[in-house]
Amino acid sequence: MTRYLRSRPRASQLEPLFATEKGEPMTKAWFATHLHLLCQSCGLPPGCYTSHSFRIGAATTAAITTPVSTLKAMGRWSSAAYECYLCPESQDILEAQKTMTLTSPC
Repeated sequence: MTRYLRSRPRASQLEPLFATEKGEPMTKAWFATHLHLLCQSCGLPPGCYTSHSFRIGAATTAAITTPVSTLKAMGRWSSAAYECYLCPESQDILEAQKTMTLTSPC
């Protein structure tokens, strides 16, 4: 992110954070098209990478240090729908399973 921001030293606070080469706000369609092209140029299967993957990754990463109220506002979620975007780390799942097996039944 720091590198990206350094590439736009003249951008004002009124401009969109993520802009096209023309300085216009990136649209979902623009991003999806360019992601597809980028995957092709890197030899990656474009069908395995979607713009939605970034929403999931961003929500999961942000959830580590961000309060739920802020996370919901950032994702424009008014309900607990944000929870389906959070992917727990495999280590967290293993720890939860261990805890469940060590807990004695009531």
